[in-house]
Amino acid sequence: MNKVEHKLGLTPTLKRLAFYFLKRGIGTHACDHPPYDMVIVRELYGWTSPSADQQAQGGISVEFHQGGKRVRWVEFACRDVGGGGDAIVREV
Repeated sequence: MNKVEHKLGLTPTLKRLAFYFLKRGIGTHACDHPPYDMVIVRELYGWTSPSADQQAQGGISVEFHQGGKRVRWVEFACRDVGGGGDAIVREV
C-alpha cells in the first residue's frame, strides 16, 4: 500500500470488501461494516474494443457511502486473462 492509498483509507481490507461487493453485482447493497451504511456497485464504462496498444476491458466502481455521502470508492478494470472450451471450428 503506497502513501497516497494509506491517506485515502484505501487499505487492503477495504479493497477486499470492495471485491466482495463486486461479486454481489451491480446495484445498491446494505453494508454491515461499521463506517459504511450502503455500497453502490456501478459500471464505470462498458466493454471497450481492443486497440493496438491496449487490451479490451470494462470498468466497475464500488462506492462506500456513509449518511448518504460517498466517502470511499475502489475502481476495478475487468479484463479477460484466458479461457477455454470445446472447439467450434474444425480444420478440413
